[in-house]
Amino acid sequence: MAYSLVFARAVEAALECHPPPRALWLRAVMAELERIANHLGDVGAICNDAAFSMMHAECGILREETLRACAAAFGHRLMMDCVVPGGVAADLEPAGVAAILALTQSLRGQFPALVELYENTASLQDRTVGTGIVSGALAAQFAAPGYVRPGLGARIRCTQSACPTRRTIRRRFRSRPARKGMSMRACGCGSRRSSTASAGSSARSPRSPAARRARSSGRARDERRRRGARRRLSGRCAQLRAHRCRTAHRALPPARSVVVAVPLLEAAIEGNIVADFPLCNKSFNLLLLRT
Repeated sequence: MAYSLVFARAVEAALECHPPPRALWLRAVMAELERIANHLGDVGAICNDAAFSMMHAECGILREETLRACAAAFGHRLMMDCVVPGGVAADLEPAGVAAILALTQSLRGQFPALVELYENTASLQDRTVGTGIVSGALAAQFAAPGYVRPGLGARIRCTQSACPTRRTIRRRFRSRPARKGMSMRACGCGSRRSSTASAGSSARSPRSPAARRARSSGRARDERRRRGARRRLSGRCAQLRAHRCRTAHRALPPARSVVVAVPLLEAAIEGNIVADFPLCNKSFNLLLLRT
């Protein structure tokens, strides 16, 4: 959903199109729901790689509840095609608001107990504390994204504290519950605002042929759980001529093969046992795909 949001923002910047306030609130709720689902998956997967499958199962249940709330609110578990240039294609009805608020209440009651379980499980602490160390200087040199190097540089959603000297698997793990908590609060606030203050308003801006030729290019960015996606596009006469996308861990063309965070993963693996590689890999959560 975050990638479609960035594309829509880039198109709107090129056309000088401004979505209505209701659409902005709905987009924010969708983005936070996606972050919650992704962080739940990450937390469970990290514990699973340390052979603690119960945590994986419990987080999987909560992630499934999140996806079902997405389906109830916006008609699709992954909210595909819900964000379009100019606004959103899926509105939020009262039943959807109730589903989102019920989800946040459920997560507040269950997820803290899972975090406490992680903190009090000696076998997990033995596998994650002091494992997969990346120095702050190296992270800064490679402009590391997301929870690999949080708090440095311009933040898209918020400003956090300075980066610690070393980032280990445990710290990369613990940053996820904090971010999920921020998303839960944003979901509750956004769903209420979209259902009250913006009730009855449009969720998509009207088309304007004159605005289509207002500018020749536009760019946008958004924070995902891997610290952001950026898109830049250009065109003329409503025809797309060029489109560039930068994911959180890959560089912009022409350096298509340059991967930003993978060298840091290599540094984190160095000096650890072979069995710790899955933990290091999942704590970074990179999409290691060929370009």
